[in-house]
Amino acid sequence: MVEEITDIVRIAVSADLDQRHTAFAQLVSRFQDMAYGCAYGVLGDTHLAQDVAQESFLTAYRDLEQLRDPAAFPAWFKRIVMKKAYRDARSRRSMTTQEDVLIDTPSGEPDSEHRMIRLRRTRQSRLPSPSFRNTNDSSPFSST
Repeated sequence: MVEEITDIVRIAVSADLDQRHTAFAQLVSRFQDMAYGCAYGVLGDTHLAQDVAQESFLTAYRDLEQLRDPAAFPAWFKRIVMKKAYRDARSRRSMTTQEDVLIDTPSGEPDSEHRMIRLRRTRQSRLPSPSFRNTNDSSPFSST
């Protein structure tokens, strides 16, 4: 299987445009469940995981020529997915925290800075952990 993936990656990098698109479509077909599963494991949300998977494939397509060893594609691609998923999770947590702080902190109070810090800590501790999973969600890429 590694040899087959290596061949597909080589075609996706160096063949003519039609062959490149066909080869990359094969990579998408083989790795879409992994991409979605990894992203969902971090984000715990079906739609966000789908977005991260799609963005990861776009990044991989754009940067595929930078991959030195075609056999390393699975690990390289998984790293792209995980980076995007963690970045998305961090940005969503910080946006939620800042919105809550701005809404809940009254202006003009003498100790509003201390209250803001307390609220930020409280809000961050209430956010779901990255390992949160909803067992009712299934992969949108599976055929079941």
